[in-house]
Amino acid sequence: MTPHRRPLGHLATLVALLFAVNLATGCSDEPDGDAKKAEDAGVDAGNKDAGGGDDTFENNWVQGYTVIIDFHGSYPDGKKVRIDRDLYDRADTKQFFSFGSTHYSLGEIGFALTESLTPEIDGKTLPLEFQLNFGLVKGSSANPVHVGKPGKYKFSCKAPEVRVSFMSVSYRSTCDGLDGEFEITDWSNETGGEFRGTFEGRIARYFDKSSKPDPCKPDQNKLMCKQPETYATVKGWFGFTLPNKDGDQ
Repeated sequence: MTPHRRPLGHLATLVALLFAVNLATGCSDEPDGDAKKAEDAGVDAGNKDAGGGDDTFENNWVQGYTVIIDFHGSYPDGKKVRIDRDLYDRADTKQFFSFGSTHYSLGEIGFALTESLTPEIDGKTLPLEFQLNFGLVKGSSANPVHVGKPGKYKFSCKAPEVRVSFMSVSYRSTCDGLDGEFEITDWSNETGGEFRGTFEGRIARYFDKSSKPDPCKPDQNKLMCKQPETYATVKGWFGFTLPNKDGDQ
């Protein structure tokens, strides 16, 4: 089955529904061709073309995303997980997005995607939460916009950010000193608009606090990001058509 992509050239968008979560298996048999390339990349060669193609940034998702997560310093140390998520034409697509103004009081608009997934790792189905948080795509005089146009946005203490939670360990791109960036190629803050791009970099282990400290204050950032040897690297691309705003039918 072929996932939903934007048309390339004169090709029409192919219709399918696919959810593929792939993990490198370390097989000893020597594959060839595309399977060999997939194994070298740490991706399950059997489903390599299901949802994401190879791990270059050829981003033609209609409504979906690909993320490759490589864990370091904590279980599953050395494992690489690939998630290809096709959200096109799903009745439950809206529940994955937070888009609108219900959490804001001055007309700002925020945008994020959050999913709870269950990839198979070491023969076990384990919980993983993934989030792309773009922060405010429409700001105000009191709360400046985070992503207000196409362009490159370095990983920093502010959105846009990547979050991953696996088992009891959380990782975020908002810890100090992380090398990474988003590139937003298509931008909108209106329902039906295209919001597309890529991201790549390191996300560090993060200790959430009930007091909600400000990661942009160095002393508070240090409280939340205390183990730099435990981290993950992420690489991904996404294409979203913005849904109805929160609260709209």
